[in-house]
Amino acid sequence: CCPAMFARPPRPPAATMAAAASRESALDEASSVHQAGGALEVRRSLGLPPWLVAQLVRPGTPFRRFIEVVSALAVPLDLLLARLMAAVPVKLKHLAIKFLFSAVVGLHKLLPHFIARRGLSPSLSAEAHALSGLMWAARLVPMTLGRLRLGLSSVAFLYPASAALRDEVVDLPERGVRGIYLHAAPAAVEDPPVIVYFFGGAFFGGCASDSRGLIERYARSVGCDAFLVDYRRCPESLIEDSYRDGCRAYEWLLERKKPEQLVLMGSSSGGAVALWVLQLAVAPEAERSKYFLGPGPIPQPAGQALIGAFLNYTISETIDPGNSVRRHQELDLVVTERVYEFVQPKLDVACGSQGDTGKRKMSPLFQDVQGLCPTYLSFSSHEVCTDDNRALAEKLKCVGVDVEVSDQPFLWHAFPLFAGYCPEGEEEMQRIMSWVKRRGPVFSAAAASVANGFC
Repeated sequence: CCPAMFARPPRPPAATMAAAASRESALDEASSVHQAGGALEVRRSLGLPPWLVAQLVRPGTPFRRFIEVVSALAVPLDLLLARLMAAVPVKLKHLAIKFLFSAVVGLHKLLPHFIARRGLSPSLSAEAHALSGLMWAARLVPMTLGRLRLGLSSVAFLYPASAALRDEVVDLPERGVRGIYLHAAPAAVEDPPVIVYFFGGAFFGGCASDSRGLIERYARSVGCDAFLVDYRRCPESLIEDSYRDGCRAYEWLLERKKPEQLVLMGSSSGGAVALWVLQLAVAPEAERSKYFLGPGPIPQPAGQALIGAFLNYTISETIDPGNSVRRHQELDLVVTERVYEFVQPKLDVACGSQGDTGKRKMSPLFQDVQGLCPTYLSFSSHEVCTDDNRALAEKLKCVGVDVEVSDQPFLWHAFPLFAGYCPEGEEEMQRIMSWVKRRGPVFSAAAASVANGFC
C-alpha cells in the first residue's frame, strides 16, 4: 500500500501513564470517581498513536478510501462467506471459537502487561483485554446490512442451545405473533414464569432463533421458561412494526400467564422494544389501540431488565452532537464508527420518513414513563448508550418508578451478553438474574428449584 496512507504528522507530546493497580482496586477507584462525577482515565484505541488511529479510522483519509474500494469489491464474497459459515455445524463452530479464544487469553496472561493489557483500563480481566484486541479492528471494515447480520448471527454458535432444550415455534399471522417458546424450566416447576426476550441489533440485525442458547442459559438459572419475540426488522419493515410485534407478543402471553409471571428483557434495540411495549400498555386508548388488539388496560409485568437499551434516534451532527452515541464510538467495541455510519442515515426512513419529528416520536426516551413496572438498567459508562440510559434512569426516578441502575466502567455496548467469555459480563448477568429472582414469589419459588448459579 501507498506510504502516503500512513504519513505521520509531528509527534505529539508524550503522555505519562499511571502505574496499573490490581483489577479489584482499580475498579473500586473507578467507581468512586464516576459516582463523584469525575472523568475516568481510559486507554483509547488500544494505546495506538493518535496519528495512526486517525489515518485508520477517520473518514476521508487515503487509507479509508483504499479500504472502502476493497470493501466494495469484496461485497459479492460476503454471501459466499455466509453460506460457508452456515454449512459448518454449530457445535463445531462453538468448539473452535472456544479453543481459539482460550488460546488467545492464555497468551495474554503470559505476555507482559504493557503488551497484553490494551483495553480501556488495566483493571479489566485478561479476557476483556483479549476481546478488546480482537474486536477493535472491526471498526476498520465498512459496514453493510449483510455484514451486520452475519456478525450478529455469531450468537448462535457462541451460545449453542443444549440438546435437551425443547422449543416451540409460534407463528400466528392473524394475531401478528411470531417467536420461539423455550421450555427451560425444571419439570418440578408447575406453570413456570417466563422471561420475554427481545433480541438486539439496532433494528437492522439479530433474530430470535440465534438467541436460543443464550437465553436458555439464563432461563435455566432461575428455573423459568422463555419466549423469544421474533419482531420484524428494518429495512424490510419500520421500527413501528417492531413495536407492534412486541405488543402483540406480550398480549398473547398475557392470555396464558399472569402478569406477575412475566419479566421482559431486551438488549440494545430489543431493550427499546421492551420499554415501548410497556409504555404503550399504559398509554391512552387512542394510542394503545394502534398496537394492541384487545381493549385496555394492559397490565404491567413483574419487571423489565434493559441491557444497553438503544433509546434515542434523534442524535446527529446538529441534534445533541455531544451525546455518547457519537462521543463513545471510539471507545465501544460493538457500536463502532462504521456501525454508526451504517445505521444513523437509515433511521429517518426506519422511523417513518417524518424527519426529526418522526425520529423523536419513535424514541422511547422521549415518551411517558409513569406507571411502569420495576426496571433494571444495565449499561457501561463507556458505551454509546450511556447518556440516554442515565437520562432514562432519572426520568423513572422522578415519577416514582422502582429502578435499579448498574453503570459499569470500561466496558462495551451490551457487555452482559459476553457472559460466557469475560468475568465482567458474567458478573453483570448474575446481577441481572439475581434481580429477576426477586421479582416476587413466583420467580423466587422457581429459582429455589434449581441450584444457584448458571447452568
